[in-house]
Amino acid sequence: EVRKLFNRAKRTGDWQSYAQRLTTYNKEIRKAKRNSYRKFCEDISSLPVAARLFKAMAKHGVGVTMSLKRPDGCFTQDSEQRALLLLETHFPGSYPLEEGLEIVNPSRPNRTDWERAKSVCTPARLEWALGNLQPYKSPGVDGVFPALLQRGLEGIIPHLLRIMQSSLALGYIPKPWRRARVVFIPKAGKRDATLPKSFRPICLTSFLLKSLEKVVDNYIRTEVLERVPLHPRQHAYRAGRSTDTALFQLTDEIQRTLDDKEIAICAFLDIEGAFDNTSHEAVGRALIRRGVDSTIARWMKELLSTRTVEIVAGEQTITFNTTRGCPQGGVLSPLMWSLVVDELLFKLTDLGISCQGYADDVVVIARGKFEETLCDIIQRGLDIISRWCGSVGLRINSTKTTIIPFTRKRTLPHLKGIRLAGTELEWKKEVKYLGVTFDNKLLWNKHIDCIVSKATSALMVCRRMAGKSWGSPPNVLRWMYTMMVRPIITYGAVAWHKKAKSASVKKILDKVQRLACVCMTGAMRTCPTAGMEVILHLSPLHLVVERAAKGALLRILKVDMGGQGCLSTRERASLLTGSPTWSLPRDGMIKKYSFVKNFVSKLSTKREWSEGSALVGTKEHAIRWYTDGSKTPEGTGAGVFGPRTKHSISMGKAPSIFQAEIYAIGRCVQFNLDRNYRDQEIVILSDSQAAIRALSACVISSKMVWECLSSLNELGRRNKVTLLWVPGHAGIEGNEMADALARKGAASPLLGPEPFCGVSDQTLLEELRKEEEARRSLLWSSLPGLRQAKICLGNYNQSRSNACIGLSKNKLRILTGFLTGHRRLRGHLMRLGLVDDSTCRFCGETEETPIHPLTDCGAAVQRRFKNLGSYQKEKEDLPSLEPSEILRFLRDLNLEGVL
Repeated sequence: EVRKLFNRAKRTGDWQSYAQRLTTYNKEIRKAKRNSYRKFCEDISSLPVAARLFKAMAKHGVGVTMSLKRPDGCFTQDSEQRALLLLETHFPGSYPLEEGLEIVNPSRPNRTDWERAKSVCTPARLEWALGNLQPYKSPGVDGVFPALLQRGLEGIIPHLLRIMQSSLALGYIPKPWRRARVVFIPKAGKRDATLPKSFRPICLTSFLLKSLEKVVDNYIRTEVLERVPLHPRQHAYRAGRSTDTALFQLTDEIQRTLDDKEIAICAFLDIEGAFDNTSHEAVGRALIRRGVDSTIARWMKELLSTRTVEIVAGEQTITFNTTRGCPQGGVLSPLMWSLVVDELLFKLTDLGISCQGYADDVVVIARGKFEETLCDIIQRGLDIISRWCGSVGLRINSTKTTIIPFTRKRTLPHLKGIRLAGTELEWKKEVKYLGVTFDNKLLWNKHIDCIVSKATSALMVCRRMAGKSWGSPPNVLRWMYTMMVRPIITYGAVAWHKKAKSASVKKILDKVQRLACVCMTGAMRTCPTAGMEVILHLSPLHLVVERAAKGALLRILKVDMGGQGCLSTRERASLLTGSPTWSLPRDGMIKKYSFVKNFVSKLSTKREWSEGSALVGTKEHAIRWYTDGSKTPEGTGAGVFGPRTKHSISMGKAPSIFQAEIYAIGRCVQFNLDRNYRDQEIVILSDSQAAIRALSACVISSKMVWECLSSLNELGRRNKVTLLWVPGHAGIEGNEMADALARKGAASPLLGPEPFCGVSDQTLLEELRKEEEARRSLLWSSLPGLRQAKICLGNYNQSRSNACIGLSKNKLRILTGFLTGHRRLRGHLMRLGLVDDSTCRFCGETEETPIHPLTDCGAAVQRRFKNLGSYQKEKEDLPSLEPSEILRFLRDLNLEGVL
């Protein structure tokens, strides 16, 4: 129709009708798009879909450009020039691959090489490496997804084992494994999209090679580095270490300096292109220095020297040979870089210069009272680093290196100039390190501003997915807030958590949480934040920050970081106040690997037990044991039932049910070891699948599980041991006896001090959760005002909150406004000065508030009985009302449209 009017207007010159119809048409198009988008948001029910949509809408990094700027200022003209520029920038020294040219390793493996290859690449280790790959990760040039390997694991393991052992022994990388498909992804942040360095190269290699890399990586970490560990202040790519430990250590060292009224000068270094530019010779020297076996070292050097990179440019593929660097995206690359930079950290430490590292982020620290002396120490450290970088083919970017003096003094008149590579460095007052902004007085104001700004920007993405009465379901929005927005706030909390206790920061954090609550509920601007937090079951952000800090500290104390100057005893005590459980011995440990299992574990099914086939494969005269654990309000117990044995153990109140099950199996194994069985078939039956899976796993992070596993392996050396699952409470005599013994142990008092064993990580996390819940409940009850919300809501209630966030956006908006009293009820509107009459629209006697129709409105008696179950409700009964009952009651009163 619009087209017809356009053609008519061309003939007649009457454009007014066409313009009006075109405006109407465009409005209808926009309306249809808007309605379609709203329907799409409302129909989102899957969290992965919500996560993908959030990421797509939140992208604000470098855009994809077809032209890149060369060093001379000119721009690339086509995709080939663009690809070549990216390769030259990120793979310096690389050259085009010459077809048909291959350098074959002339060395022949000896018996030692084969023995080492077989000891490193074992069936169990290879199966673990393949099983740990994400099934649908982007494949390399060969197009093989991990899922293909995992589905046919049993059939291909023997063949893969021979190939990979041969590769290690020969020091030879098969041709398909050398090829890496390079994908350039934009770096995070606002960067110039025309610069090649605004992109990060990710090398996609064959997952067969990655599996072998995982095997070698595990061998070096568990055997070589156990003998000669990395520098204690290297925090990257190590079990038990993280950005939290790095921030923790640095923050406390600076804080102690400020408390002692001293000065700490820190140099934050940026090693340019650390992964891309490290020389292969430096990696080889690092491997030799660490004592890595010559067979493995030769294979790793071959892996680096023979790799090629491929990039698609239009319709052609450009292939280059590399001469330096470790592939970003390679499994072994982080380990190789850690071994290389470890030399630098030890060199600085040996000369008395304090330092710490996180991958290629190195910090040099000098503490004392006299700034002139500290400047000399920092200068000496930078000179050492510059010489070291030259020896491994690297250089420090002086423009990104930051020198900052941490002190509470107003002036430092004796500061000296510090030079790096001939350039004098500028003194700064703040620096961003591992995502946390440090200022020179550790006031954290700049960091708070940064994280609040980032969190607010992320919340704006959520707001684009929801309006007042439409949009994504509240449970999806709540998940996006707690999983994607709130971690922006809590990241690095172990460094700055004390700042969150100040009233000004609490107010700032409350604004962020209020924005999230309004986005989820669509509430009025006057609706109290605390009331919405109770409805949505959200703790105030300053409590969340403190809980995150305590959780990080508990993880750090597990790896014994507290003894290395991370926190003073006074500060640890102040942070861990609240529960005596936190100071008890721990069951958690840094994860260990166990690929040797001298026993068989079997998770049979209930159907097999009902059919009598569960014990097929075990001999009739096999020695059978039954174990069980029990946890009751009285305590925890374990029971063992077997030949001439009925053993009951009281474990006190601290252990978890999982620990009781593991201890029962371990005690059973000890009975067998004490009887010195030889060449027997022993079957241990437990009704805990979690315990059997934990003992069958290759990665162990519990001391109790590790001890039990060690005992099982010892028993299995001389006997055939089977760990078998048995259904609980199914009338199986042995299991019922073990259960009775476990319950008897739980009911008995513990002989000796608590705890019976180390406290599990789950117990500690539960204590943290309980403490947070207690504090937020106390905070809610002590808040002034909120009379109607407190009467209607009572306190935090998980089941009620689950029901609320399961409602549609419009229903939650109505319910939130009604329960808090901030909706279009006459009492509230009169306080806002919008109406003159506040009496109830039904009975005309009392002020219209949420409490009145729910409790004693005479005109709503019958509808109250019909929907709420009684003619009159007491105020104490209101918090127990179901959200669906309240909504049904409001609908019966015809208040839904009004609210």
